[in-house]
Amino acid sequence: MEPRLLLMDEPLANLDAKLRLEMRSFILELQRSLAITTIFVTHDQSEAITLSDRIAVMFGGVISQYDGPRSVFEMPATRDVADFIGAENIFRITGADGAGRTSRVRCSLGEVAISASRMPDGEGVSYVVCRPEYVCLLDGPSAGDCNCFEGTVTEAIYQGQSMHYVVTVNGQPIRILSAQETPRKSGTKVWVQFPADHIWVVPGR
Repeated sequence: MEPRLLLMDEPLANLDAKLRLEMRSFILELQRSLAITTIFVTHDQSEAITLSDRIAVMFGGVISQYDGPRSVFEMPATRDVADFIGAENIFRITGADGAGRTSRVRCSLGEVAISASRMPDGEGVSYVVCRPEYVCLLDGPSAGDCNCFEGTVTEAIYQGQSMHYVVTVNGQPIRILSAQETPRKSGTKVWVQFPADHIWVVPGR
């Protein structure tokens, strides 16, 4: 048929996990060998990132962000995009201070230092965003205590190659994916740190 445009509407939705991975590779290889522009509709973030050259994230029929997979994954444009793409640590900003290269924002965790380049333009409600795999889990405060908060492990789940933790800081749950070999048990006092180069501030409602 040699179509100029191919639409795939959630073609892997009813497959088991192993077959989904195999079919991802097959579709990617087929699409590139035939060089057919393909629109792949999915609710699976990992599918979108794996298979796409460009991603359009839509809510209510409106595109909220259209960008490369890395940009969508690491630099979501809005709170809704951040939440959808798996950036589970999202905290509403209540105030901001400073200017120049670094600013300090106040949120439910406390005060967070962030690069001015990662602050959105304009006014309105904004949120601090950090993905679970970028949050550092420490046994004590880091040097300088920058973006470092004391908390308690409230959930620890073994996931094979990693541990999934929920750490409560100032009443707020922080989700962490850690590959550290020594697991922390529930009730353990720990410190969590948000690396400055992996924090993003996004607008939202």
